[in-house]
Amino acid sequence: MSLETIAVTPRPELSENRDDSISELASQVAQFSQAPFEGVERRAHSRLPYPKLIPFTPLCDDMVTVAGEPIHVVGKNLALLGLDFFHQEPITQRYGIASLECSPDRWTHFVIKLTWCRFLRTGWYDSGGRFVNVVDGCVVEDLIKKSGPEKM
Repeated sequence: MSLETIAVTPRPELSENRDDSISELASQVAQFSQAPFEGVERRAHSRLPYPKLIPFTPLCDDMVTVAGEPIHVVGKNLALLGLDFFHQEPITQRYGIASLECSPDRWTHFVIKLTWCRFLRTGWYDSGGRFVNVVDGCVVEDLIKKSGPEKM
């Protein structure tokens, strides 16, 4: 079906009191998205939602050599020892630098060992891992310059 043939028709139940109906539906979505986790919790540390764009620089197994151009991933959860995030393309490297903003003018650059990845039915990937080191921001910039990409 092409975009030209799609007809957008409002749902009949929304014709009266449309704002109330929309608010109710949005409330249901919000409640569902904040429903408590019902599975078995395997993590030793609690996690916090971290819905931020994160510059991610893939590294080779030596954890020093940049393995490709930096990308942006979308944060999901942050824990004291690790991070999980969403991304659109597979990440083939086991290590990377996740640059997390601490304040408007300060970043911390964690080396992360990716320990899992799963494909989501929506065409995105969900990956995560454990922080294994912290590197200086100047080191990150130098690694990127030596490897070729112009910007992070």
